[in-house]
Amino acid sequence: MRKPGAFARYRYQATLYPTTTFRRAYDALTACHGSRADVEYVRLLQLAARTSECEVETVLGRLLDGGTRWDAMQVKALVQPDVIAVPPCALTPPDLSVYDACLEAVGGGR
Repeated sequence: MRKPGAFARYRYQATLYPTTTFRRAYDALTACHGSRADVEYVRLLQLAARTSECEVETVLGRLLDGGTRWDAMQVKALVQPDVIAVPPCALTPPDLSVYDACLEAVGGGR
């Protein structure tokens, strides 16, 4: 991620295509984004590593079949949908004075 431009000159670049879908994605990014394709592809690899390679591949397949222009941010939005807000919990903390009284009664509250 620090030097995405190095991807084009990476000696073992072929190993960075986990599946043919990822290879097709890189080719599509190159066609649409030109020199920015390396940055976008490295972002896709990072997303696959942080989430699920399988989910990223599925989303890439749909986007590639759709034939529209896309980037890594769109893939991320489809792989990681917005987080649903959890409502606050309205429980009151328990009264521990009963427990403390039991400890005192058995002599363990010293």
